[in-house]
Amino acid sequence: MKIEGSFTLRAPVSAVWDYLLNIEEMSQCIPGVNTLETIDANTYRGKLEVKIGPIKAAFGGTVTLLEVEPPHRIVAAIEADDRRNASQVKATFISVLNPIADGTEVTYAIDANVRGRLAQFGQAVAQSTAKKMAGAFGSCMQKKLDAGEAE
Repeated sequence: MKIEGSFTLRAPVSAVWDYLLNIEEMSQCIPGVNTLETIDANTYRGKLEVKIGPIKAAFGGTVTLLEVEPPHRIVAAIEADDRRNASQVKATFISVLNPIADGTEVTYAIDANVRGRLAQFGQAVAQSTAKKMAGAFGSCMQKKLDAGEAE
């Protein structure tokens, strides 16, 4: 399943990049993340609670930064499972930052393989959930960036 989208932030690419690579701070803007720990410089373990269709899931897993090309591109691998729903996700996440007149356009592409009970809801429900999460993430990030500029 492929999920793609973009959002715009009113901040320069360098500020957006710095924020994205401050993993602990950035993770506070991801809806449903309730734990995060650093394993090493490129690997993080955490827990994400999300509702997909009628099912509430609690995924535990790892995110590994595979490619970091400052200040424009990040590629990460995600592996997580939800034991309660017997579901697994393996995904590759790519984000690219592009300078635009008003700030930065953040594009993202996720290529996900979902197995188990959650896979039955199909691409439309998962894409809708991902778009809502991306919108909430972008709004939160804009507020954090604005607060940083005000300090």
